[in-house]
Amino acid sequence: MNPFAMKRLFLTVTTLCLCGTLFAQITPEDFEVLKAFYEATGGKSWKNNSGWDFKHSTAEDVEVYNAEEGTGWFGINEIRNNRVSKLELPDNGLQGELPAVVYELDGLRTLNLSGNNLSGSLSPEVGRLKLMSSFILSDNRLTGEIPAELVSMGREAKTSKPRADGKGGNEIKVLLNKNRLTGEIPANIGDMTLLGKPAKSISLDLSYNQLTGEIPASVAKLTALTSFKAAGNHLSGKVPEALESLPSLKYLRLEKNDFSDSVPRK
Repeated sequence: MNPFAMKRLFLTVTTLCLCGTLFAQITPEDFEVLKAFYEATGGKSWKNNSGWDFKHSTAEDVEVYNAEEGTGWFGINEIRNNRVSKLELPDNGLQGELPAVVYELDGLRTLNLSGNNLSGSLSPEVGRLKLMSSFILSDNRLTGEIPAELVSMGREAKTSKPRADGKGGNEIKVLLNKNRLTGEIPANIGDMTLLGKPAKSISLDLSYNQLTGEIPASVAKLTALTSFKAAGNHLSGKVPEALESLPSLKYLRLEKNDFSDSVPRK
């Protein structure tokens, strides 16, 4: 084969590979979950439900959303191995209870449903989301306790630190702030594997809920954590001394609680 033909073949294969990241069918199971999720959260009334057409679509028709072209399924921003891996629908008018069926999308790496009107509670099934690295449910109306199974979420997530030039790297986020969560912070939160994985930044935000009890001593294990926020709750007792001296911690917000000692801040 002459060099010109080889170059054309290379370009063709490369184009097909790139297109594969934009246009990819998903499993029938994920398709049915999306349908149930859409119906449970008032999909017909979303601010943007472009592409979410279950009357004329099948699992083979699901495409990653292309903002420039306005094509694909709005909010589905990545598909890997025929699984939905990024579902991002912030401030999009979702309502009703957070459907338990969403935990069946266990290929998810990113879930962002912030700024909606979702109620209900977090299910222990959250522990099924083993690949999750960005879990954002802030600014909703979620109630109930944070399940201990949250600690299992993201245990198999693939993450990385920035390169030597400072570029790249993951931002790990567990953001549950501005809800109505009650009960205590899980005692074993320090054993959450996700919060210790290599990344550019690691954030845990539980602020402005109705959490009670003390900050668990296990937070001393979260040596890779860069941001911890739990302001605006009803937390009490003493702030663990180890929390202030976590080596990577840059942001610490604990004000507006009921602690018995002074509140540190970074």
